[in-house]
Amino acid sequence: MGQFRSAYPRLAENSCLTPAIDAPIKALHQLCKGDPFNYPAVRDDLTGSKPDGVADLVREVKTQLEALIDGLKAYRPKTSEPDNPDDQKWVAGAPHHEMMAIADALEAQATLILREVTQDLRAFGLTA
Repeated sequence: MGQFRSAYPRLAENSCLTPAIDAPIKALHQLCKGDPFNYPAVRDDLTGSKPDGVADLVREVKTQLEALIDGLKAYRPKTSEPDNPDDQKWVAGAPHHEMMAIADALEAQATLILREVTQDLRAFGLTA
């Protein structure tokens, strides 16, 4: 979430530090060829070309999605001190509702993909 340093109202500095979110997103990018929510297409390609690798993909995507969801659930962004209190009308340390909405939307997407991954675990005869 560190790329949102120019959010309005501004995020508190510690709200930009999100390793519990950043690490699983990075892993999902690597697993899913640049798009963390491209899992179905990557799975389908692998199923046709390298079926033995599907189990590893499904398990690792599940692990990373669960970590991402946990990180997003724990995320509580706060507003920073306004740079110019005459122009910027927010209270420092208040919940940053706009960023929380983004985190909630990302969590919903991750949850949908996790459902598909869980179904795949069952379909491939792997433990869910």
